[in-house]
Amino acid sequence: MSVQRKPRSPLRGGVLITGKWAEQNPDATRRIASGGHEVFNHTYSHPHLPQLSDTAIAEELARANTVISNLTGETTKPYFRPPYGDRTTHVREVAWQQGYQSVYWTIDALDWKESEGYTATQVTDRIISNLKPGTIYLMHIGDTITGSILDSVFTTIKQQGYQITSLTQGIQ
Repeated sequence: MSVQRKPRSPLRGGVLITGKWAEQNPDATRRIASGGHEVFNHTYSHPHLPQLSDTAIAEELARANTVISNLTGETTKPYFRPPYGDRTTHVREVAWQQGYQSVYWTIDALDWKESEGYTATQVTDRIISNLKPGTIYLMHIGDTITGSILDSVFTTIKQQGYQITSLTQGIQ
């Protein structure tokens, strides 16, 4: 998702951010939330959760929630996405004890590979070629690809007869 000041599509999405990113980008975090997007937990510092103790996992989730909720006025519960897709049963159980349900993507758009030469056309093609009901796309804040393609991708998705929903609506 691209966080820009210009008016965007009225679509609303689920944005999972780290507490550290929220601290470094407080205005952008507030704009995401005030724009009607759901803001959920992606931990504080983006660690490999299976390598952490139960206490450290809980602290990652709690610290991120504190930072983000102080900026947005809303809790990051009930959803979190474990960094790197490290979603072991144990990590999910610890998160569940903290009030979180793990969410995962069905298609990685690979926008994060921009530094490896992955192009906007490749990301767009990956999104559109994998389009089907219930798809959850993994996309990232911080690259230039995502912001440059969202409007055209949203238009194509709608032209193909699909509806884009928030994460909460899509999971229910």
